[in-house]
Order: sequence, then structure tokens, then C-alpha cells
Amino acid sequence: MIVLSVVLASSSAIAQEDNKMLIDVPHQHSKSDAVARAKMLFDYWHQRYGVETTWDGDTAHVIGRVMGIDINAVLVVGEDRIGGAADDPGPFFRGLARSYITKKLQKYMHPQYREP
Repeated sequence: MIVLSVVLASSSAIAQEDNKMLIDVPHQHSKSDAVARAKMLFDYWHQRYGVETTWDGDTAHVIGRVMGIDINAVLVVGEDRIGGAADDPGPFFRGLARSYITKKLQKYMHPQYREP
């Protein structure tokens, strides 16, 4: 019981007041290369999970379900980072969702990552 309440309390710090999670991943690419890498990730999510992404300039609107967790996010590719806000899936999936999205972005933004 104590462990669960500590996990829930610490997880709530990740979420914003308006039920959004912040995502922020640095990159070392030109903005156009970072957009191309983000598109590779979103194409993977589309092929694997049916996630839909629409672009408005450097802003991606990502909607779908990945590994059983709903994703509704707006991510902006900047000069040195990609980030934005995603709907908070609630206290039980918040850490998993944030970790998964962040790790996937880190993987695709890594300088040595190459599409298989």
C-alpha cells in the first residue's frame, strides 16, 4: 500500500494541471533532419499500430493507440529539441506512456540511429 501511494504521488508530478504530460527530447540534428527522423517514428507507429499523424509545418498531431495506451499528442520539432504535450492517460499508465514516448523519440533522435 505504501509503495503504491508513493508511486502514484510521484507519477502525478509528471502530469500538468490540465491533464497533459510534457515531452521534451533534445536532438543534435538540423530541424529538417529532426523532422525526417520524427516522421520515421510516426510511420513506424502507423504501420505497427495504426496511429495517425498530421503535420502543420514543424508541428505533429499524433492520435492513436500504442501498446494499449491511447496517445493524443502535439509535438513540435525545434532547432535543438522535439517536445510538446500529450493527454495524460491517468495515474496507472502515466509513467509507462511518458517513458515509452520519450524513449522512442530518444532512439530516433540519436545521432547513430539508422532506419533498418
